[in-house]
Amino acid sequence: MESTMKNFSDNSSQSHHFAEVSLRYSPSARQQLLITRGLRSPFFSVLTIPFTVMESTMKNFSDNSSQSHHFAEVSLRYSPSPDMALRPKLCAPNDVFEYLLKLWDLDTIEISETFYVLLFNNKNRLLGWSQISKGSRSATVVDVGHIVTLALLGNASHLVIAHNHPSGELRPSRADIRITGRLVEALELHDIKLNDHLIINRQEYYSFAEQGLVHAQHESP
Repeated sequence: MESTMKNFSDNSSQSHHFAEVSLRYSPSARQQLLITRGLRSPFFSVLTIPFTVMESTMKNFSDNSSQSHHFAEVSLRYSPSPDMALRPKLCAPNDVFEYLLKLWDLDTIEISETFYVLLFNNKNRLLGWSQISKGSRSATVVDVGHIVTLALLGNASHLVIAHNHPSGELRPSRADIRITGRLVEALELHDIKLNDHLIINRQEYYSFAEQGLVHAQHESP
């Protein structure tokens, strides 16, 4: 299992590089798993994820059966980035919306529905982002387990999810509300919060947090 990282620059006067975090899995019990390595730039020693090197070490042992099957003990090492103060701080839904417009392919925002997740530390510093899926004009697939995995590997304390409605209509669907509730419940098992769910078009956004909907379904009897 490893993360792959895709660089892009924002439009500020200093060309800060950030990274897309994605996961690949190769099922081999004896393989050493490189989960992620930081990419370097003049501004960030590690880009958008809070560790310079995070890898699993695996210790092989055999059982006592007639066939010598190999298993592995997995452990994780974590090294925080020294330049956390240089990462973007996104405190309000409008801040997140403006940042998302830098990520989005605006040429297709009215053609296909796309789903993103942004990972944050407890100071609202952006740790990383990932495009979860890209679908049709009316739907896209969202894997709750995949989002939880990204949050855990990214050492996030909270996250924001976002997707677009190609029609331009910002009102959330029942499916949007349902997936938000499912993700709230899944993240709470790991003491991670879902702070907001944005639905966007190229001009404006709808914020679940501003409308009091993030925890509405979860808290209803």
